[in-house]
Amino acid sequence: VLPGVPHEMKHLMNEKVIPKIRAINGDTEFRRSHYLTTAGIGESTLSDQIVGPLRDVLPNHVSVAYLPSPQGTRIRISAYGSSDKEINERINPVRNHIQKKSGKYIIGEGKELDLPKAVGKLLAENNKSLSVAESCTGGYLANAITDVPGSSRYMMGGIIAYANMVKVDQLGVLQDDLNDYGAVSKPVALQMARGVAERLGSNYGISTTGIAGPGGGTEEKPVGTVWIGFWSQDEHFALKARFTNDRLINKERSAAVALEIVRRSIMGIEEMPYGLKKYPA
Repeated sequence: VLPGVPHEMKHLMNEKVIPKIRAINGDTEFRRSHYLTTAGIGESTLSDQIVGPLRDVLPNHVSVAYLPSPQGTRIRISAYGSSDKEINERINPVRNHIQKKSGKYIIGEGKELDLPKAVGKLLAENNKSLSVAESCTGGYLANAITDVPGSSRYMMGGIIAYANMVKVDQLGVLQDDLNDYGAVSKPVALQMARGVAERLGSNYGISTTGIAGPGGGTEEKPVGTVWIGFWSQDEHFALKARFTNDRLINKERSAAVALEIVRRSIMGIEEMPYGLKKYPA
């Protein structure tokens, strides 16, 4: 019944409706949620194997929900109480337990946090820069990075190398490797990542090359096959992933895995997203 969902509605609820309800009913319980954002791990693996059962640490008036997306899983901890202090006292033990169990998978806290923001913050804090070479994601990765205000501090640029001739001419990919292994391959992903970092002068280079679908797959390389390359002065490797038959989801997940590779590399986390294997150069 309130106008302007969500912004005007939220303002009216906080400034007008809730105060009137309290004036009528006196002190009453209200609900608030706290969010932990994770990346690079599946919802069921996170809930069942990493965090595990919560019945022994979950008090009355508190609930936990796992909210999956192509970027990762957001953990929502909700509680009822008559004040912020009471809600915090109920939420904090549960939050601390989950953080202790799943620390390296948590990219940060807050409902508005996402992977591009978390990675951008790390790059800025460490005074590092990033460049991207995209084939199958077609600029989706660069767009996600530059959606964050202030990304010019760490984002050098990108090359959308959709055609093989662009991979060769702009990124230094060897034509012989394209002929022998194809564009969707480890050697090409490795060369794209290194090529874009060297040409644009960044600390990190990340690349995506794959078969987004819905067509174009083969028995050897089915739709959803993606190679993601990473380069820095310290490491040079590629990961192979198999996603879905949905084109947009494949682009979203490729970009998310690429960003999570950067985050884990900056933080010195050896385990790769979703347990994917590193293939060194």
